[in-house]
Amino acid sequence: RLLIKQAIDRVLGDDVKTKQRESNV
Repeated sequence: RLLIKQAIDRVLGDDVKTKQRESNV
C-alpha cells in the first residue's frame, strides 16, 4: 500500500513538474 502511494506521488509530482515547465515557456 505504501509503494502504491509512492507511485501515485511520483506520477503526481511528474505532472506538476510538467505543468510548471509548460507555464515557464
